[in-house]
Amino acid sequence: MKLTFSHIKLSVFCIGILLLLFGVFFTLPVQAQDQKNIYLFHGQGCPHCADLKIFLETLKDDYPEMNVVEYEVWYDKANAEFYEEFSEAYGMEPGPVPRLFIGEEVIEGYFDDETTGAELEEIYASYTLENYPDPLEKLKKYQEARQIISDTEETQSQEPESSDQGVREEKIINFPIIGIKDVSSFSLPVLTISLGLLDGFNPCAMWVLLFLISLLLNTNSRKKMWIIGGIFLLTSGIVYYFFMVAWLNIFLFISYMFIIRLIIGALAIIAGYIHIKDFFKYKDGECKVDDPKSKKKLMDRAVKIVSFEKITPAVIIGIIGLAFSVNLIELFCSAGLPAIYTSILSFSNLSTAGYYGYMALYTLFYMLDDTIVFLIAMATLSMVSFTGKFSRWSNLVGGILILILGLIMLIKPDLLMLG
Repeated sequence: MKLTFSHIKLSVFCIGILLLLFGVFFTLPVQAQDQKNIYLFHGQGCPHCADLKIFLETLKDDYPEMNVVEYEVWYDKANAEFYEEFSEAYGMEPGPVPRLFIGEEVIEGYFDDETTGAELEEIYASYTLENYPDPLEKLKKYQEARQIISDTEETQSQEPESSDQGVREEKIINFPIIGIKDVSSFSLPVLTISLGLLDGFNPCAMWVLLFLISLLLNTNSRKKMWIIGGIFLLTSGIVYYFFMVAWLNIFLFISYMFIIRLIIGALAIIAGYIHIKDFFKYKDGECKVDDPKSKKKLMDRAVKIVSFEKITPAVIIGIIGLAFSVNLIELFCSAGLPAIYTSILSFSNLSTAGYYGYMALYTLFYMLDDTIVFLIAMATLSMVSFTGKFSRWSNLVGGILILILGLIMLIKPDLLMLG
């Protein structure tokens, strides 16, 4: 048979097809086998997430096998639910983003390339050398263990701990501290102090303290004044602190959901509007939440406490109960400030100590005006208080601040990610 040019072209074409198929079937599996998946959960508009994604892109130059699987959780409900399940597989609650899963390790937050970035690279290098399983495999094992428990109808108190036993877990959390280069990191302490002070100048809580001091001044017993007044202030601070802890834990659990942030922002705007409206409506700066009957009950309880000659356990319990009741009233009077503050705090990437430390700082400045009034009364044996006019103006400032924060939360929430 005579070999023509057409035959040659056909032969070359067939050889080319065979080579292409060979490359597909033999080359791609090798690449897939070498690929290392890491899982990034982030939010659209989150500045820390954006910094982390940029760093991961640069890291791919040194680790070409790295494959970053991304899930946006602020605007995508399905991704948010997947994020919750993924976190549970690692024994964690879904919290602020970014959160990166590398093998058995978890990195929460991102500060800069020199700190978080360096630790991230070290973990990834260890991940590739020690050949940890894909994080998705950990999730599958968790799901299988949970299904077994469900199928065998075991009690809900039994958690699938078997899937996590013997696993080394490390959580890396980076947050600003004094001396850090990023100037914006100082905005969270400033916001904490400002909102705490504004929240403290609240007539709903102050009037009970003033009434209690007026009763104590008539006893002519400094010891009694210090004990009753001191217990009242200490209890008020502790109770308010735990109220804020409850707010924070709620927001930490749900803050990654987009709709929740919209609701919080809308409520903040409403609360700010009410504060501003009250400034123009009530000229005396007094609390308008509690009714006369409630006031009389609190006053009667205070009189009864002071009337005891000795400080007994029953008296101490009475003081604690009075302080608890007053703080409940205060929450209704200015729930906007602690709620908006703890929601902002939940957006920040802090350690557990960081969260509770900032709330302690807030509570400290919240109690500052009450403490000053009490100490002056103890030193001078005379009444002193902030005027209604001062409380009225602080209410206006607080309302404007809440309104602004609510608008920011709706329009550009990434500005509130201060940690």
